[in-house]
Amino acid sequence: MRGLPLALLIAGNLGYAHGLSGIRDMNQNGQMVGVKNLGPADDPSPLAFRWTPGATEIETLPPLPGDKNSQAPAINAWRRTVGSSFIATSPASPLHALLWPATSAAPIALPPLEPGGQCAAVNINDFAMIAGVCWAPSTIGPKRAVVWTPHIALTLEVRHE
Repeated sequence: MRGLPLALLIAGNLGYAHGLSGIRDMNQNGQMVGVKNLGPADDPSPLAFRWTPGATEIETLPPLPGDKNSQAPAINAWRRTVGSSFIATSPASPLHALLWPATSAAPIALPPLEPGGQCAAVNINDFAMIAGVCWAPSTIGPKRAVVWTPHIALTLEVRHE
């Protein structure tokens, strides 16, 4: 229970606009990731963050160059963090799946299934396998479950018969 008051203190510094701010995941080492939104309510600018117990500041996880916002839904035991980068908070804004390495806040883009396609990374395990979803450039059509591994991207297509 010793770490709980610190986590609650940090949560109070994440902003408030549109319910976008908050802790999304915590690993067994007490490291946390999520979204902070310190922009005004009429112009939310969510950014992913990572925090390690004992740190005095929250580490901002920036979006890809050209994007404005980021979100981080998962962290593994090795501090690798996954999430997405996007231009705006509207549903029409294209998503780019990201990995932030344990030792850097510089984002690494995960490849989409096709040129111009969109993807979101939603989870990562301790073997660096990343789960997510991808879809075609136009948001019409099937979404595909994806697993990025350190060497390949596997896709799973759900068919309705």
